[in-house]
Amino acid sequence: MELVSFDAKYDNNQVIVRWATASEKDAATFSVERSSDGKNFSSVAVVPAAGTSATRREYEAIDRSMRSGLNYYRLKQTDLDGTFTYSQVLPVQVGETQQKLEAYGSQGNLNIVMQTPGTLQQLRVLDPMGRVLYSETLSEGATGLVTRTVPMTGGAESRVYMIQAVTSQGVVNKKFMTVN
Repeated sequence: MELVSFDAKYDNNQVIVRWATASEKDAATFSVERSSDGKNFSSVAVVPAAGTSATRREYEAIDRSMRSGLNYYRLKQTDLDGTFTYSQVLPVQVGETQQKLEAYGSQGNLNIVMQTPGTLQQLRVLDPMGRVLYSETLSEGATGLVTRTVPMTGGAESRVYMIQAVTSQGVVNKKFMTVN
């Protein structure tokens, strides 16, 4: 089997997965597989293959049971003898990308509330000169709403901080000023 294209996109409350082959030899089925973590996949659709074909074939499958947030898709092509191959993995953002990054100071602490797209891998607090005042690496990563209370030293003057959230989707920065 010669896969010439593979695409997945979110549109109108569903994920449309399309692929095309230039040729197929003893191909039995195509399974569209989905994962929420990019590691553990399960089949969401099975499409019969052409068997043996020397002409271009186009295929499509629809996934309406995806979850909100980042989903991962791959294609599993199984031959008549049971052997199989996988395509590359494609990320698809379903729904709005929710991002929330807030901070407030109280009693010498900086309270941080964040929700970022992807998995939170590291949190940093920097001063206006870019010096790291606090850094936390999340070894397993964190998803959903994450809160942290960071003890901050210094006087009673106003302070400006840069909160930096490093995620699997990139870096999110936000500037905050606290008044003690």
